[in-house]
Amino acid sequence: MRIYRFTLDELAPNAFIEALKLDDARRSLTFRAIEEYGKRALAALEAAGDRGRMVMNRDQTRNFLREYADCFSVSADSSRLMVADGKTKHDLIQRFRGCLPLGLLKVFCDPDVVKGMPDTYADN
Repeated sequence: MRIYRFTLDELAPNAFIEALKLDDARRSLTFRAIEEYGKRALAALEAAGDRGRMVMNRDQTRNFLREYADCFSVSADSSRLMVADGKTKHDLIQRFRGCLPLGLLKVFCDPDVVKGMPDTYADN
């Protein structure tokens, strides 16, 4: 059994990569939708016999936004994370999937995790 810990640093880019695969025009996701994607990823880890811990808090979010300001920003009402203009799913794949542990990559791309996206992201 492997134990994975992931934060917004891994979660948000992968949620956007998968959302952009479904709809290239999608430029924002609610924090709630990103969290739901993470919960489905945790369930997929457990189904594979692994364990996971998702860490999302304000300090971590501030650090994420500072570190990746060239890729992401927050909406004026602070409810949505937005991909920077000009950034594509290919840009995000190149930057964020190269050093991702294989177990996390598998669950972030897992059809059972991704298939919930149309419903989860319907509020976007």
